[in-house]
Amino acid sequence: MNRSNTMVFGSNARRSEKWRLFQICTANTTYHLEVQDPRDDDSRRCAVLTCLSPGSRLGQTFEDSSPRAGGKSLFGLTPLDWIGKQLEVGTVRTSEIVSVEFLSMADAPVSRKTSPVPGSSNATMTFGAAPSSAPAPRQEREAPRSWSAFPLGAVEMAEVAAALLNAVAHQGDVEAAVASQPLLKKRLSMALETCRLMLQTIDRAD
Repeated sequence: MNRSNTMVFGSNARRSEKWRLFQICTANTTYHLEVQDPRDDDSRRCAVLTCLSPGSRLGQTFEDSSPRAGGKSLFGLTPLDWIGKQLEVGTVRTSEIVSVEFLSMADAPVSRKTSPVPGSSNATMTFGAAPSSAPAPRQEREAPRSWSAFPLGAVEMAEVAAALLNAVAHQGDVEAAVASQPLLKKRLSMALETCRLMLQTIDRAD
């Protein structure tokens, strides 16, 4: 990937500002994506992508001041818009994103807590390929979930809810898949009805 407007920052170039931590998944790979909020007096931003699984890629970290999703600037899209698009950060291009989950907000990125794989930081890779035969180790979240103050926090929650429903909708005909399993069918029906009820509640509040 050759983009003349792309800058890759080292860890020493980062500043203590607000960073939003997301967990994103492709078909076979899980990442942490940290996105830096811009300051009022400085529009320069950075995104950090860290691979969590499969285990053979654990800790590979890439940084970029001009990350892209589906050929567009990542900073100009909402997390919901990332779904279904390939993410480009530094020299990495992922396969299509299938889910996005907001985890927390912090004053500094947490990706350096995971030791990178030697020699991997400058490699050009396409993530989402078939995983190795060895099972990937379970990953613990590095920070507890936290939300911004209302009303921003409510918007973030709505974005996560929309992203999850989008992922469900793109997995196939789930109603047909659970038709022969009464318990799963009932659980799905109750979950979707609750979603409809909550949407009606929000509409009435508006």
